[in-house]
Amino acid sequence: MAGRRPRNIEATRTAILEAARRLFTEHGYGGVGVREIAESAQADKALITRYFGSKAGLFAEAVPATFAPGALIEGDRADFGRRIATHIVEYSAALDFDPMAATIRSLPDRDASEQLRAGFEEKYIAPLAEWIGADDAPRRAALLVAQMMGMTIAVNVLSLTPLTDLGKDELIDLLAPIFQSVVEGTG
Repeated sequence: MAGRRPRNIEATRTAILEAARRLFTEHGYGGVGVREIAESAQADKALITRYFGSKAGLFAEAVPATFAPGALIEGDRADFGRRIATHIVEYSAALDFDPMAATIRSLPDRDASEQLRAGFEEKYIAPLAEWIGADDAPRRAALLVAQMMGMTIAVNVLSLTPLTDLGKDELIDLLAPIFQSVVEGTG
């Protein structure tokens, strides 16, 4: 047991989650195994099964469970598009845990993509649809999530020059009405 952490269920569980988030961000679901996650957390790999049921269970709690619209739906509804655009433009991909990078890198794996779909629908689209509150709110919420993901990839992953050549304020001004029109049902 050299190199293992002392017995503390909550601390070990947290260390496993943190290691999993970091490794899923770096390598995606298919690029990392239970053994690597356990070693990074300084824990026995059997604890992953005990605490999370499986690698898929760990992934579900490490990545999709973190999805939430949170502060994006707080505040004045008329400023929603600007909040989303600002969030995307000021997004920091230099984090130990980057849900977007973990999502992108994990999509090729069928188990992970199903967990991601379920996570987005339950944790992001449903609350967003409830906040929108219209008959077609689930469709609009899904469209917003798709637009947000696409713009996050275009701006922060691919760094598409026609977008990134703009100043931050100019890019926010360009994106905000796109998101706002979906919330208002005019786009």
